[in-house]
Amino acid sequence: MDGNSTISPFLSKKITIVSFYFSVLVVLLHSYCVQSFSISASSKGFGKIVYYFQTIICQDLSRCAVPLFFSISGFLFFFGVQRFDQVIKKIKKRFFSLVIPYLLLNVLYTLMEAFLQIVVAGKTVEQFTAGMHSALQFVIRSVFIYQYNVPAWYLFTLILWVALSPIWFFILKRKTISIAALLVFFGLGIVEIFPVPGRENYTLFFFFLGAFMSKYGMKYINSPISKRKIWIPVSLLVFSQSIILFFGFFSMLQAVFVLRFIFEITLAISIWFFADYIIHRLKVKKYYSYSFPIYIFHFIILDIIKLFIIKTSLNNAGSVVCMLSYFVMAALGVVLPILLTKFMNKYAKTVYAVITGGR
Repeated sequence: MDGNSTISPFLSKKITIVSFYFSVLVVLLHSYCVQSFSISASSKGFGKIVYYFQTIICQDLSRCAVPLFFSISGFLFFFGVQRFDQVIKKIKKRFFSLVIPYLLLNVLYTLMEAFLQIVVAGKTVEQFTAGMHSALQFVIRSVFIYQYNVPAWYLFTLILWVALSPIWFFILKRKTISIAALLVFFGLGIVEIFPVPGRENYTLFFFFLGAFMSKYGMKYINSPISKRKIWIPVSLLVFSQSIILFFGFFSMLQAVFVLRFIFEITLAISIWFFADYIIHRLKVKKYYSYSFPIYIFHFIILDIIKLFIIKTSLNNAGSVVCMLSYFVMAALGVVLPILLTKFMNKYAKTVYAVITGGR
């Protein structure tokens, strides 16, 4: 280990602020609405501008949020862990902060989606449960496998890596073995040998990278990067963007997973270090602590707005309305969860504490 046994006020502040703004990026990612308006790369005039604007924001810049969240989660889980019993203790805590919220939110999202799709959109129960052949299968897929709660893939995957944390603990005991494991996880992330049900398993690399930094990299992140080393994030940023410019927008990178993986790594690391130059200018606001509520509540809000757009035929109103809808959805996807959090903290503290895992 590198000898740093405490998280500096700078790093604590940085994690809080970065987590908030990256939760906003997740909202921007999910506000993508060109498909609802039948706008594509082949659209003419302003429609083409709208398409590429949303594609760059949603499919390029916003993609770095997920890697950083997994790295922060791995870092916070393993920071200060010296003994195996501490790992078990943290796993027990994560049951209440991850598993319980995951299950409750899946139930909540299933009920909300059933209401929106059956009552509002007019679908039949058979259409809503298409592909499920029994009540047991419905329960498993909706409650345990996040059928109707798309953002829950993050919690699902995080729960899996936390459950395997005793293995990571023993790997992290030796630096050389840890570095070898990082390389292995990087390779597995590229080829996806053992895919997590429904989602990319490359997140293991980012989770373990955060764990590794908590043990052996504190001297690199516990204080701001010096101005003389600004070439590091600049180089990474230029490299990541050159991938986009050379191979096209992110939709093309989907077919070249290696490039996508490298793009996300370099972009995430460059933004992490770039943040050092502005963190000292920012004050920690109360709403910065609302990153998790934004994550858990924004998707259903965006679903409601998108359904409203379709039901009112606004999706036929053209590219200008599409652009305006994007900004409105992004704003409401951030503001409404914050207002809901304040309301629940005042009138339903116990319910809010259970849903958010005591955050």
